[in-house]
Amino acid sequence: MKLTIILTLKGRDEFTYRWMKYMNEMRCLYKILLADGGDNLEIEAHLRHPNNYPNLDYEYIRYPLDASLDDYFNKLENVISRVKTDYILHADNDDFYLLDRIPEMITFLDDHRDYVAARGQLVNFEVFDIKGITKAQVRGRRYYASVVYAPSIESDCPLARINSLCQGMSDYDYYSNWYSITRTCVLQKMWKNLITLPTKEVIVLEMLSHVMMMNAGKLKIISTPFYLRQSNTSQFGDTLIIGNEFLERCISNNSFSEFSLAVDRFMGLNNVEDRKEVLKSIAGWLNIFVFNIHRGHQVRSGVFYRFRALIKQVPVFGSFARFVFSFLKSLALQTPRRLSLRIKEIEPFIIVRN
Repeated sequence: MKLTIILTLKGRDEFTYRWMKYMNEMRCLYKILLADGGDNLEIEAHLRHPNNYPNLDYEYIRYPLDASLDDYFNKLENVISRVKTDYILHADNDDFYLLDRIPEMITFLDDHRDYVAARGQLVNFEVFDIKGITKAQVRGRRYYASVVYAPSIESDCPLARINSLCQGMSDYDYYSNWYSITRTCVLQKMWKNLITLPTKEVIVLEMLSHVMMMNAGKLKIISTPFYLRQSNTSQFGDTLIIGNEFLERCISNNSFSEFSLAVDRFMGLNNVEDRKEVLKSIAGWLNIFVFNIHRGHQVRSGVFYRFRALIKQVPVFGSFARFVFSFLKSLALQTPRRLSLRIKEIEPFIIVRN
């Protein structure tokens, strides 16, 4: 067995039950490590009984409460250090993987040592209740899914790979590279270094992990869907970037200095010009990231956004409206259009039948 799946936990217990049921019924073949930083003793007792999920090979690990970012990052570094297989796949309890895609990616990585990670295409999906509302729904009456097509990052030059990453973070949602099958040795070395930084912003550390990954090697993205991410279920991600707060926090707590600190300490660049190129690429990402925060805030406060939200709640017309809005958005912003699709594998786990 060459792969270990790491599921980090804190709260959202109903999603954990759903995730474990899905993996059990799909008869997941791979080792699973459950790294729990929550405080619910009931779900701990449930997960400690392997008879509840007889088709899974998993280990439950209790960690101290994730009361801070340092607690979470230390938990993550520790559970990564426990892995003995060649590859690691991160997971969140509100998302799914199409497991039959995994062997293809493992074989590819086995045959191409210059690649550090491989994944499939990202699928975003929303689950709606009977009123058409979508927010933290474990199950609902219907769902809408769309695929976000992204190209591989395959340049032989590390600086070019980092620039492609930073320029495509928003258009291709390279943030989902976190959910790639990745070489264990690369992740273990990377996180051993990252937890030494005085990190105050999760987004800064997340971006550094992406940059360091591309410095280590290439990324293969196969053409078929693989990672299925449910929208509107984030525990805290959306609250980190409301209005001007992200920028103000980073300036006041000096978080942006961590980029240059990490580049100097961990990336082994040959000269000053290479250092400038990497920081220039990161600055390009930051410019787009901050712009998108403000644009999103302005759009959500507008009359058109509220009208669109109402239209989307109509059971039949809502799906057509999503297609139209997605098409118009892609034309206006010149971004790749996201195509809708049906995913039968997850329907028994997200849809309530009459």
